[in-house]
Amino acid sequence: MTRPRAATGAVKALQDALCLERVLRAGPDLSTAREQYADERSASGAQSVELGRRMGRAPVEEVPDWPAMG
Repeated sequence: MTRPRAATGAVKALQDALCLERVLRAGPDLSTAREQYADERSASGAQSVELGRRMGRAPVEEVPDWPAMG
């Protein structure tokens, strides 16, 4: 699941839908289409999740020294 702070959910959903439509139309059966979809979209999904996690950790683990910033 992508995290809200990455702001990629809607774009990823559209990309997923387009990919799913394409593999369903091209595939000989549902099982093959499902495998092709997973092969194509899993890496993108993992990248979005990792981006969201990094963005979530940054303000907690790398808090700026606000008083020093004036």
